[in-house]
Amino acid sequence: ASALRGSKRNITLVVVQKPEIHRDKLGGVVLISDNLKDFAQARDDLRKFANGRFVELLRKNTNQYQPMVGTVASTIHDVLGCREGIVFYLDRLDREPDWLRQNNQSGWGYFARTMAEWRSQCPDLGDVEPRLLERVLTELRRELLTQQLSRTEFVHQNSAFFWKAKTDDFARVAEQAAAEKIKEGEVIKVIATYLWDGLNRREAAIGLLKNAHGRKQLDADWRSQLAWYLRAVDRNDEAIVLMQALVNEFPDRLDFRPRLMELYFQTKQTARLIAELAAADALLHLRGWNEAAMRILAEACLNCELFEPSVGYWKEAIAAHEQSQPNRGIGNGTLSQYYSKQALAYVGLKEFPKAVDAAISAIVSWGPNREERKKAINALESVMQQCPDLDSLAKHLDAETKRTKLENPIARKALGQIYAERKQHAQAVVQLRLAIEIQPNDIETHDALIASLDAVGDKIAAVEQLLESLKLNRRDIARFKAAGERFVQIKQALEAERAFTSIVEMLPLEAESHSLLAEVRESQDRWPDAITHWQRAAEYRSHEPEPLLRLATAQIHEQQRADADVTLRKLEAKAWEQRFGDVIDRTRELRKQLAP
Repeated sequence: ASALRGSKRNITLVVVQKPEIHRDKLGGVVLISDNLKDFAQARDDLRKFANGRFVELLRKNTNQYQPMVGTVASTIHDVLGCREGIVFYLDRLDREPDWLRQNNQSGWGYFARTMAEWRSQCPDLGDVEPRLLERVLTELRRELLTQQLSRTEFVHQNSAFFWKAKTDDFARVAEQAAAEKIKEGEVIKVIATYLWDGLNRREAAIGLLKNAHGRKQLDADWRSQLAWYLRAVDRNDEAIVLMQALVNEFPDRLDFRPRLMELYFQTKQTARLIAELAAADALLHLRGWNEAAMRILAEACLNCELFEPSVGYWKEAIAAHEQSQPNRGIGNGTLSQYYSKQALAYVGLKEFPKAVDAAISAIVSWGPNREERKKAINALESVMQQCPDLDSLAKHLDAETKRTKLENPIARKALGQIYAERKQHAQAVVQLRLAIEIQPNDIETHDALIASLDAVGDKIAAVEQLLESLKLNRRDIARFKAAGERFVQIKQALEAERAFTSIVEMLPLEAESHSLLAEVRESQDRWPDAITHWQRAAEYRSHEPEPLLRLATAQIHEQQRADADVTLRKLEAKAWEQRFGDVIDRTRELRKQLAP
């Protein structure tokens, strides 16, 4: 059916008498193309089938109930349109046996997403819209009351098919459900979360939770969540009251005090913030000073811009982790995170050399997770970008290298790149050369150095560096072409020719290399040589039209009319796939150029 969509071809439906033999074909239904003259009649046949014989098939094939419904619905959508597809689904849902829902096989669970997508494709549903909305609201109410909000395609703002125009209706149903289950705290939490996350009805969500709190229905975690909601809408005073009560009631909860500290910081109550930090520090030392406590206070201080105590707590957390973990924690990822955050605290204190040392330590101690490694490098780059005096960082790295006898290529590369961003390319060249000396296989560093050498006008050094980078991948023929073009610019014709011919020498049996060198020869006005390489490319990639098209173009340019005619005949003799573009039009254009 999808192949027939928009083609104006006719279809008919054949009902197989023994569907058990043809279960792979729509549970007994086979769609075949036909030569019916009346397409409208075929559409009517499909409608009659959907509401007649198909209902009988469903009763007999209960094991394939929903898959059969889905296949017929898809066919109706393709042939009759999204509106009738939605109507078909609604009809099936209205007549769906109760046992399907009891067995978690409800059609809504299977088809809500498809219906939401079709609704988005058909904004004008006409008289179908009220019926669809009623079904959506019914299912939303059921899922909220059963605390199983799983089909959110219509009703959640994060869905690609959210029915935004009905937001007020969704909120009304949610609030009605909350009123109906006012004594059931767990239901109220689900509804409040939906109002907050799904509909952005923040005040309504807060109102539900505050009322639930007044009825003693919220546990400690949800009281903390309510405080977070209040903070998000700038009702900080109410949030502070809630968090103060939680801290007093649960002094051993390590996650409540940082939230209270952040509220004091947000409301600029510095004295209270410092006092709360002191109280938390004293209590944690009394109850059990361990790595978890150190980390929590270190993060809280960092979030509250108490950078000096944050640095101190990170030092303690790092030491505790190194003492308790195998290999001093190097490689497990946690230590790297500690150092990265300590680096941010040092940046807050404007102590950039120490921040760089901490960021480098994060790199040295990172684990196998690629994402964590990326974060460690980003932390180092962030530290350096915020430093107003890069020269002082360069001197610091020099001193550390002299002291430890170890060079850090990642730090040198980052510093070089930031120098380049600030248009200080001479300094960038120095740092990038040092990085390459220790880590010569990093192509990104080579490219950065070439760009900075270009910026300072050292064309010879730039081409030499480009050739050096070719040692990493001799098959990178685009670099050989770039090297040849650079040699042309500095008037070294022999070296340029050597670089250009290396394109084919590296990949002698590849169409790609011959095509690239053919383009070079065309740019040099060496068309006979270009023809030779286009011929090789056409041989090696005979299933593609581009080499033949370019060969014909070159032959016409050189007035090789007979050869061009042979090439065009090859193009005209084959039915090229659509993915190759307008081959026919291009061939016709070349044929016109060949005409006398």
